[in-house]
Amino acid sequence: MSGAIGTNYSIKRYTKNTLFDEKIGGTVHFALGAGYPETGNSNQSGLHWDMVVDLRQGGYIEIDGVKISENGKFLKGRSFRSEQRVLGPASTFG
Repeated sequence: MSGAIGTNYSIKRYTKNTLFDEKIGGTVHFALGAGYPETGNSNQSGLHWDMVVDLRQGGYIEIDGVKISENGKFLKGRSFRSEQRVLGPASTFG
């Protein structure tokens, strides 16, 4: 499984193109199954399933008990750089 946090707040609506939509600010993207070998991923599976969750109308992201985003916006006072020792690489899971 892999995932990322969408940070492009200039995009306001979905296009039905997952590679574009997963970057919408206020969303989070998860992928299950086979990875793209071009990215160095060697995970093998019979499927690749992308999911984009829109958190702009309610929802939050919490990492290791620290809430970093709510309603699609990063919380003030939460810096990936200052918390990188605790949280790991910015905007990447798995």
